[in-house]
Amino acid sequence: MKKIKLRNIIFALIALIAILALAFFGFGRHKMSSLLGVYDVEKSYMYEPPEADITILDFSQYDCDICRIVHPTLKDAMAQDGKVRYIPRPVASCDEWGNEVVQAVYAAALQDKYIQMHNAIYDNWPIENLDELLSVAVHLGLDTSQLQSDMESEEVKRIIQETADYYDAWDLPYVPAFLIDEKILYMPNEQDMPTVDTWKEKFKKVRK
Repeated sequence: MKKIKLRNIIFALIALIAILALAFFGFGRHKMSSLLGVYDVEKSYMYEPPEADITILDFSQYDCDICRIVHPTLKDAMAQDGKVRYIPRPVASCDEWGNEVVQAVYAAALQDKYIQMHNAIYDNWPIENLDELLSVAVHLGLDTSQLQSDMESEEVKRIIQETADYYDAWDLPYVPAFLIDEKILYMPNEQDMPTVDTWKEKFKKVRK
């Protein structure tokens, strides 16, 4: 009788462990699936060459010194490679003016100029006031009246909040942070500043 009870207890413990393991790994898969939703954006929020075979997602802030230093090397590497899909996800900062700049970039997507505005902000930084920001927009051929209206739109508020939520969910300590094809998380810093060749090696590694 004691042996039967002991055996039943062992079986019950094994079953409990199996249930807990399934629950844990199921939760892990669900969480990862939720995190990877960050890649799900409309085409107006990405740069996509016709033959793109990998994706790089970019969490950054325009007032971040390292972000501005890293951006040109990434842009050159993507141009040389020609097959990299690029999804910038600029994160709103604590600074009110910094937030306006982010609003303007996301608003530019509503005129199909998202990537152009994103690149132009880096190229023309520092941009210190609205007049300078609108001057950049004019140079890109944007309707500045529509841009200012769209900056306050529900769509722009939604995508900014969504980006902030994903950034928090990934629990990233700082920007810039790059997610490369769901396989590599790369976070450059002052001691690890990438060159064009660094990026090309990472693209090559992902493709393997």
